[in-house]
Amino acid sequence: MHNLDRKQKIELLKLLKERERRKYINRYRTYFDTRYPWQKKFIAATAEYTQCALIAANRVGKTDTATYIDAIHLLGEYPEGWEGHRFNHAPLMWCLGYSGEKCRDLLQAAIIGKKVNGEFVGGLVPPDRIVSTEPMTGTPNAIRSAYIKHSSGELSKVQFWSYTQGQHALMGDDIDWFHIDEEPEDQTIYPQVLTRTATGDRGNGGRGILTFTPENGRTELVIKLLDDPAQSQFCMNVGWDDAPHLTEETKKNLLESYPPHQRDMRTKGIPMLGQGRIFDFSEDVITCEPFPIPKHYMVIDGMDFGWDHPQSRVQLAIDMDSETFYVTKAWKASKTSPAEAWGATKA
Repeated sequence: MHNLDRKQKIELLKLLKERERRKYINRYRTYFDTRYPWQKKFIAATAEYTQCALIAANRVGKTDTATYIDAIHLLGEYPEGWEGHRFNHAPLMWCLGYSGEKCRDLLQAAIIGKKVNGEFVGGLVPPDRIVSTEPMTGTPNAIRSAYIKHSSGELSKVQFWSYTQGQHALMGDDIDWFHIDEEPEDQTIYPQVLTRTATGDRGNGGRGILTFTPENGRTELVIKLLDDPAQSQFCMNVGWDDAPHLTEETKKNLLESYPPHQRDMRTKGIPMLGQGRIFDFSEDVITCEPFPIPKHYMVIDGMDFGWDHPQSRVQLAIDMDSETFYVTKAWKASKTSPAEAWGATKA
């Protein structure tokens, strides 16, 4: 470079800057090589399972993992080593979040970017692949729909929906792929999204992913995914130990800031027991290893009957000498007959 004159050096710097710009715009081409092993495993699971859940700690890269998958499907350019599901056509995709603002800032920004001076910047989808967009009503700078050039020559379509719109806004379409980012408190949202996939992917049935930190506790969805997944469901749990980008200092500072009862949830992706916790205890303070109940303990069995509202059974063992109460058994279920309930709890 020392042999170049000033004009040539300026031209070379411009070329180097342009090379870096193009490398950044097309970074989706090399993104897969930088993924952690657990991220590649999650991607691979989408080939076998139609519902893949990533229940994870904060800041481990769960949304980054999922929006990369979304972008690759929209573009139709699968990297070498990709073992996940592949679409041989341009898909219709739904990405869902808490609100229009969250969809804009977390999902839209990662996939197609934010609009600056008339062009989308920052997303994994290159700007020249974005054919057109439609605005989201009520949320400034948010996109409802975007049309993307797919490798097949067709146009992929991604739509961003918020849970605040309710399940009725989700009726009608047949979708090929969904991405639910953070668990909706409205339990009608997820079944409605699943219904939309029934005839997706050109009649083969659509599929999708869920990515969330279990801040709502052990909800019915979380219990199903973690404890009793269906044959079509896959669940991965990821914590801070799986995220090398988090330094020990960062983890220490964050951990000290979290309330004790939230630490397992935020650092390991382990759901808190119940909701609306009153006492600020972590679960290891109030749990112990199982032990045979001594005969002199008092035992109380409680029952609450219901159909749509879950029926429940709980058993307490009480050590009268130390005035210690142990919850030894707990069970609940909706729309379950008395015979089924008895079979589940009689042991």
